[in-house]
Amino acid sequence: MARARDPDLWQAWRERLRRFRGTMETVAEFCRRERVSMAAFYQWRRKLSPGGGVRRSKDADIGPRPPGPRPQVRRYVDKYPQDYSELLQVRPGITDIASLKYRHEAEILGQYPDPEQAYVDVILPDKIALGKEYIRKSSLAFDIKLIIMTVLRMSETSPTSGKSGTASI
Repeated sequence: MARARDPDLWQAWRERLRRFRGTMETVAEFCRRERVSMAAFYQWRRKLSPGGGVRRSKDADIGPRPPGPRPQVRRYVDKYPQDYSELLQVRPGITDIASLKYRHEAEILGQYPDPEQAYVDVILPDKIALGKEYIRKSSLAFDIKLIIMTVLRMSETSPTSGKSGTASI
């Protein structure tokens, strides 16, 4: 039997997600401040998305994922304009090589004294390189492999220990 829909809970999450869109925080930082789990955050964001989630998305299923609409992301695009000009020519996807490698990104960044600087200096250049690698390797067989790897990685819960786990891709 399905649970009754609690309008107060839905409204609370709408307001919480609206507050998140107004911040320059990462999801991990926001969830820590709001004292909610990241899993709950993503679940509610999916529930409350205008199209009802991924099913109605205009994105491709796989491919490089360009930055979203949050203001700090524009800074990153401006920092690497030539790299992003290549990446933004490709239809965005819901999974890619970088999504697999950095599936525990918040935990990785938590190991640095300045997570923002670590993201800009270490992770972002690698994500750009991985996006370009996807473009070079793009094929039906490679896309199927990425989907399978994504499904397999979804069941893993422990953070990476410095290794990406994507060496076989």
